Amino acid sequence: MNRNELFKQIITAFVSGHTDTAAELTRKIKDEDSQAYFGYVTTLFAAGVDHWFTGERDAAAARSFVNDMRQEFDEGVVNFLVVEGLIRALFGEDELLDDISAQEQMDASLAVIRKIFDQSQEIRDRLDDYLSDAAVMADELAGSQ
Repeated sequence: MNRNELFKQIITAFVSGHTDTAAELTRKIKDEDSQAYFGYVTTLFAAGVDHWFTGERDAAAARSFVNDMRQEFDEGVVNFLVVEGLIRALFGEDELLDDISAQEQMDASLAVIRKIFDQSQEIRDRLDDYLSDAAVMADELAGSQ
């Protein structure tokens, strides 16, 4: 199975609520593909956030989203400050990324992807399109290494 097919299977399992399967598949990612996977997840995160936030894109909107997440996810599973920081970084506060590690970004991005892809029928209907776009980004990142 090629790299992007593995990534697609991971995310499909994850957004379907099969987190154990997603975790098992994630362990199959080769070290040399980890940067490509990071780009894949980041692309899906950005697409999901772009889809979800159709109105105001500011700190208050990010905080409201995070407050909703607090009702759906356990505090120990999701670092809500990181989620808010990542969303606000997409809204233009890039400096917030300086204090967020790559692993924290990955964990928070996956939680946001899970929420958005689970709660939006429109985005679920276009899942294959989003996964294809993410594969293009993964390929670009792999090519730049």
